[in-house]
Amino acid sequence: MSDICSKHKTENAILYLAGQVQRLSVSKATMLLYLADERAVRKTGAPILWLSYRADVNGPVMVEAFPAQLLLPPIKAFVDDEFSDCEINILQDIIDRYGRYTEKEFAEVLISEDTLWNRTEKTSGPLIDFTQLLDTDYKRAVFEMAYEFHSSGFLLHATL
Repeated sequence: MSDICSKHKTENAILYLAGQVQRLSVSKATMLLYLADERAVRKTGAPILWLSYRADVNGPVMVEAFPAQLLLPPIKAFVDDEFSDCEINILQDIIDRYGRYTEKEFAEVLISEDTLWNRTEKTSGPLIDFTQLLDTDYKRAVFEMAYEFHSSGFLLHATL
């Protein structure tokens, strides 16, 4: 997927969160997106957004920041064309489970969860490696195929 398509999908996912989660901060949105990507890799073998996250002591941090104005009451409507039903279900499950927490409560809950962020040493802000979750040959194959499509821009051309 091209950077433009990937960026648009990320912004659209943030709009989805902003439309359903009260008091959505940058760090809370980042943690929700991280958990959605991790859940998608665990379930399907491929992340939803293909974002890179660093392991910080306060939670996962996106390598590339997103515009904070996306967190305001939705300035435009969420469009689900870029998302599969499975991806939307994962985003909704994450919102249903974690969306009600304040940022402080959410950080405390996240510390107790079995996530890659918890398993990654946080001394120098290393990248969180989702490939550690590929526990079957099927998931490894899905990840490799999805990565090739993501890297080649195939999905952008397929949707135009």
